[in-house]
Amino acid sequence: GSRLQNTRAHQFAMTVAIFSPLQFVWWYDRPAQYGGEPEFEFLERVPAVWDETRVLDGRIGEYAVIARRKGREWYVGCLTNEEPRTLSLPLGFLEPGVRYTAARFCDAPEPGAITDVHIAREGVTADAVLEVAMRARGGQAIILSAEKRDAETQR
Repeated sequence: GSRLQNTRAHQFAMTVAIFSPLQFVWWYDRPAQYGGEPEFEFLERVPAVWDETRVLDGRIGEYAVIARRKGREWYVGCLTNEEPRTLSLPLGFLEPGVRYTAARFCDAPEPGAITDVHIAREGVTADAVLEVAMRARGGQAIILSAEKRDAETQR
């Protein structure tokens, strides 16, 4: 059987929530088992060094929401314990008046698919509130990328 006790989305969220991310990157035996899964985009993008860290929400032993910024990108790790839960995540920490793309790496909806990650993308601003649904021992990892300003795209 699998040694993995948490969902894969939980493991991605751990790379943001815990300061030393590399210990969470390979949660199965060998990197050779990597099969080109699309969710590995998250691990390819997550920085090793951060410009800013904020604890957005949490209750010890129950759940945590940690946001870290690198440049104009924010990475958010949301984790839950054995209880499935849905959290509201206000995005007021984002730069006002800027549109962002939120890439959400979520637990697959079917409880049997513990290794599956669902990827959803949507446009958001600092006024938005995301509903973060997590399975038991699950999580969600979110990358918030500022869209290019008009001046930047005209260069």
